[in-house]
Amino acid sequence: MLYLLCDRTDWFKLLPKGARWAEIGVFKGDNASKILDCCAPSELHLIDPWRFDLDFDWFNPPSWSPRFGDAARYVKQLSAWAEIPAGQHVNDYFDGLHAGVAKRFANDKRVKIHRTTSREASAGFADRYFDFVYVDGAHDYESVLADLHAYDPKLKEDGVLLGDDYCEHGPDENAQYGVIAAINKFLKRTGPRLLLVNKDPHSFYALLKPELPGGAALLKRMIDSRIFLIELNDSLAANYHQKKITCSDGSIRYLPSF
Repeated sequence: MLYLLCDRTDWFKLLPKGARWAEIGVFKGDNASKILDCCAPSELHLIDPWRFDLDFDWFNPPSWSPRFGDAARYVKQLSAWAEIPAGQHVNDYFDGLHAGVAKRFANDKRVKIHRTTSREASAGFADRYFDFVYVDGAHDYESVLADLHAYDPKLKEDGVLLGDDYCEHGPDENAQYGVIAAINKFLKRTGPRLLLVNKDPHSFYALLKPELPGGAALLKRMIDSRIFLIELNDSLAANYHQKKITCSDGSIRYLPSF
């Protein structure tokens, strides 16, 4: 495991240009724009349903739903994170986000938008098609693990799986994030890869194969870039967490801890 003292933008700039990318979970398209600017992909497939299949009334959420657990808390968290205006249904709001993304990238022929679930979209791609797949959809354990398994066959042999929010804290500190556990289970099932995690409060992660040409070249670029790297025993990855610290001015910092 490598812990990187750099931000996502600096790391993206090390990646090879002209690659084929997929991003799962697009939201407003800000990360997609960063990929386009920093990585200059030949193709960028944006995959997101921009829709929530709710099993409750958005405007009158119960204390519990079979699918989402504490539905009232879920509505509060999602509304705060996505900045959904009071009185607007989540799916009406996300219809607008989809329209905004379509307009934002309308003139970029590299961008293909797939308004569907990640697993439905995966069936439309040939195996070994992508160089990079960025996983940033639903963050619960089952969804993250399913996305990793669905898109691993779609990667080239030395392709890279990467994604966001390698952390256990979410909105209001109580969202159910399962990214760390899903990565650990995925690696147990598929075999070891080099795990990279960066210093951001909502750390990004990458899984690469340094024994293959693509992974070896990326590792060499990281070393040559002088980005500060800390090598940690792989067994520590499962214990990774970010300790919340309140500064004297009331701001919040997260201390990486193993």
